[in-house]
Amino acid sequence: MSQRASSRSASDRRVGSVAAGGAAAGVVAWLLGYAVTFLAAGDQVEQSLADLNSIVGFVGGSEVPTWKAISWLYLNAHMAVIRVTGLPGGSRSYDIIAESDSANAPLLYVLPPLAILLVTVAVVAIAGARDVVSGAVGGAAVVVGYFLVTGVVALLSAHSFGGSVTVAVALVPALLLAGFAYPLVCGSVGGALVGLVRS
Repeated sequence: MSQRASSRSASDRRVGSVAAGGAAAGVVAWLLGYAVTFLAAGDQVEQSLADLNSIVGFVGGSEVPTWKAISWLYLNAHMAVIRVTGLPGGSRSYDIIAESDSANAPLLYVLPPLAILLVTVAVVAIAGARDVVSGAVGGAAVVVGYFLVTGVVALLSAHSFGGSVTVAVALVPALLLAGFAYPLVCGSVGGALVGLVRS
C-alpha cells in the first residue's frame, strides 16, 4: 500500500515538474516562432512598410514599427485575422499571408506548430516525462505561456495611425486559435510522443 502511494506521489511530482516546464516552453516557443518569422520575412515587411510609412508620415500619422507588423504576421500564421477599423465603409479584416504575392508566404503557416512541437519535445524530455500521460500534460501546459504571450502581443501591437483608423489583430480569434488551440493540440501531441518513446 505504501509502495503504491509512494509510486503515485512520485508520478504526481513528475507530472507537476513536466507541467511547469511546459508552461515555460510556451513562452520560448512563441519567441522562437516570432524570431524565425522576423528572420524569414523581416526585410520584405520593412520594404512594404517603407511605402506605407512614407504616406502615413506625410499626412502626419503614426508610422508602423516593424516589430508590430511582424507580430501581425506571426499571429496571422495561426489563422488570426488582422482588422482595420475607422475606415470609410466600416472595418475590414485581412489575412496577410493568404493575400501575399510571395510564393513562400504559405510556409509561414507551418511555423507555429513546428516551433511549438520542437520546443515542447525538448522541454518535456528534459523535464523527465516517462509516460504518455505526464508527457501529454506537460505538453498541454505550453498553453499557459503561449496564451499569455499571445494576449500581451495582440494588445501591444495594436496601432493607431491617428484619428480613428487603427490596425490590430482580432483579439478573440487570436486568443482562441493562437493562444489556446495551437499550443494545446501541438503541445499535447509533442509531449505525448516523448512520453510514449520513453515509457
